[in-house]
Amino acid sequence: MALLIEGDFMGKAAKVEVGLDTSNKPKVRIDVQLVGGQHDGKRFPYDGRLDEKNIRFTKAHLVALGWQGKTLRTLREDVERAALTIPVTLRIARFTRDDGVVREWTSVDKIGGPPPLVDMPAEKMRDVDAWFAEADRTEGGGANGAKPTLPNDLPF
Repeated sequence: MALLIEGDFMGKAAKVEVGLDTSNKPKVRIDVQLVGGQHDGKRFPYDGRLDEKNIRFTKAHLVALGWQGKTLRTLREDVERAALTIPVTLRIARFTRDDGVVREWTSVDKIGGPPPLVDMPAEKMRDVDAWFAEADRTEGGGANGAKPTLPNDLPF
């Protein structure tokens, strides 16, 4: 029986393939090997679709693994050279056949985390500092441990 786990882990690309699937559609397949924790060394598949609808998601995942993003011809070499350990999200995939039989397996759902924050320009830093100072002067703005009062016009 296949190992069924879900959650966020650290992983690295263990095997990279590019080609056509059985339906003659372009695809990238990567075995992602978990690094650290109780599942260290376990491998799970990532299938990236190379079609108009999915290309931007697949490209983001491949770039997170170290691909330079120029041509698929360099994908394997770029990823192997980068040898990055990055965040991955696993999910349990389910498929119900016509006869009612359910198949389940663990699949890589997402590769990479959110993009890193970039340095904040001094002007924007001053704006934020001014907002913090203003929040301290408003009613319930956090002075002496008081809970801040939120304005009534927040969009959420």
